[in-house]
Amino acid sequence: MELLYKCISDDFEAKWGKFEYNIDFDTLGGEVKIYNSFLADSWIENIKKNQSYPVCAFISGYIVGILESVFGKKVFVEEKKCKVQGNEFCLFEVKKSFLR
Repeated sequence: MELLYKCISDDFEAKWGKFEYNIDFDTLGGEVKIYNSFLADSWIENIKKNQSYPVCAFISGYIVGILESVFGKKVFVEEKKCKVQGNEFCLFEVKKSFLR
């Protein structure tokens, strides 16, 4: 768990956004919210329009790497909401992966 908290702190310091993890440690299900995602903010600033689909796929993979390192088990992460869609934050759904 210490690794998870260090990653959250490092992400904030690196200005990747404010990460909020809500993960059930037994089922590995839950969600991650990111306020002020650097990817979404950059999209909005440079493209100057909202999008109908999420654009933070890179962060999905990053979250997978963190959670698999912390728990030692495979997880699947999918972005369900994105700031570029007009939402307040980006929302990533976390599920235990059944792939090996």
